[in-house]
Amino acid sequence: MKLNSHIFEYHSSPVNWCEPDYAVSQHTAEFWNSVTNIPMLIVAPIMMHLYRDFACVVPHCKRVNIVWGLVVVIGIGSIYFHSTLSLFGQFMDEVAILWMTYAIMAMWTHPSLLHLPKYFENHRAHYQYLLCSMAVISTFLGFLKPELNHFFLFAYWIPLVKLLRELFQMKFKDRRVHQIGKNGSVVLLVAFLCWLSDRMICNFWLAIRFPYMHAIWHILMLTSGYYLSVFVSFGYAWRTLLGITPSLKFWRAFPFTNAIGLYYVGFD
Repeated sequence: MKLNSHIFEYHSSPVNWCEPDYAVSQHTAEFWNSVTNIPMLIVAPIMMHLYRDFACVVPHCKRVNIVWGLVVVIGIGSIYFHSTLSLFGQFMDEVAILWMTYAIMAMWTHPSLLHLPKYFENHRAHYQYLLCSMAVISTFLGFLKPELNHFFLFAYWIPLVKLLRELFQMKFKDRRVHQIGKNGSVVLLVAFLCWLSDRMICNFWLAIRFPYMHAIWHILMLTSGYYLSVFVSFGYAWRTLLGITPSLKFWRAFPFTNAIGLYYVGFD
């Protein structure tokens, strides 16, 4: 399948999720799969604000908010995709996710994780340029053959698992850091099971009138991505900084309670 002039048409994408089309609104193909992306548009700008010190302090991370900016693009792309089920929407959604994964690797991982030469350890900027080039090439190939996007996205799981294993072996003074990593890993697993069940046992969910596992996947992936981004960025700052100690901070959404808020990486 190649992209063509009909990519903007409704239902031009070969992908259709379990949620019945136009069940809630005649203007939105998959209503709940669309609206569950809205939290991305709220959380990401807040994290951009909270990570402003991180961008100034941690080496080679002055563009760290590219990660959170791409979360906004993912949210917009996913809303558009599920509202129209167009091939362009699918491409926009998947490419934004792909670029975010490359941004995370460029910002917070070390080259040896990808089995790259030691040269890139001493030339971090060149490592980031390399990953940016890989993102461009992957996007071009995905444009020619959209099915390749799935391969590129799932291939990202390999370095992610390796990175998480390394971070869990580190000894941080604040026990909450590892707990955040564990929370993110568990939620990621549950999210994947939700995604898989929406694809594999859709008839079951339709039979019990709850075809919303993909919508739940959106919420869980945002939660998991938030937890793991904080965990990974903390680990990178902890290994990289000299003379400055990263610390886990908590931003309260409301001054009268700690029940609602976001963790982020700050500095003592």
